[in-house]
Amino acid sequence: MANIEELKSELHTTKTLRTITGAYSDVSALRIVGLKKAFEQNSLFYEQISQLYHAVRISEHFRQIKDDRPLKPKTLHMAFTSNQHFYGNINRSIMEEFFSETENSSNDRLVIGITGKEYCQANTKSSGYSFLVFESETPTKEEEQYILRVCDEYDRVFVYYPKFITMLTQVADRKDITFAPTPTFRHQREIKYIFEPELPKLLAFFRHQIRSVLFSQVILESILARTATRLVSMDTAEKKAEEKIREFERIIRTGQQASLNSALIETIIWRTKQYA
Repeated sequence: MANIEELKSELHTTKTLRTITGAYSDVSALRIVGLKKAFEQNSLFYEQISQLYHAVRISEHFRQIKDDRPLKPKTLHMAFTSNQHFYGNINRSIMEEFFSETENSSNDRLVIGITGKEYCQANTKSSGYSFLVFESETPTKEEEQYILRVCDEYDRVFVYYPKFITMLTQVADRKDITFAPTPTFRHQREIKYIFEPELPKLLAFFRHQIRSVLFSQVILESILARTATRLVSMDTAEKKAEEKIREFERIIRTGQQASLNSALIETIIWRTKQYA
């Protein structure tokens, strides 16, 4: 069993950790208010613009609009993870979903973030992955534009990212930011829209702009989900630190009392021998 001084040192360390986790919780709680407000304000716009792009892509499919761009024949799968490790298990969930969907695929695969890269490197079965690490958790405009230029080369781009459900629930999700038509569209009827300007010009505009909007939505939701996950993780860590502190304090009190009792017993025995 550790002596009293060692226990006091561990108690001091645990109190320091409690202070750090408490600070992270406070910062996350303040930040999440603004993020949640921004996400809720933009969610309806994102949904409507997605539906519009969806309708345009269906019309493209039915009208057999020819695309002159040199598209790669493969789909791009992109895992969007964080650089830091303070987000619970959400990054692991994203990578597990990513591996599950792409393990036996010949499509191109891109992993963004240090945690995703480390997960791939730790998995001996993983190969054929490209990696990209942003300077910080949130990509700059230049980094975002670089990703979009990469995506422009593909007809389908699936992004695996943390989806915000509630403050206590975040899950790994997959989104196709290209809204490419699937084979099931062949059995559907086209809604006859009149496009102005012409559909090919509209497609050329939408192809980059809508992908940019939808990818921005992924980034915003990812930040919100990570912050919520961090808040829950730090709150849990703070509570565990509190429990550990109480346990250390109880052990120290017990040890101090036992030491005091031992000293009293030794004094009594010594005096008893003196007067014997």
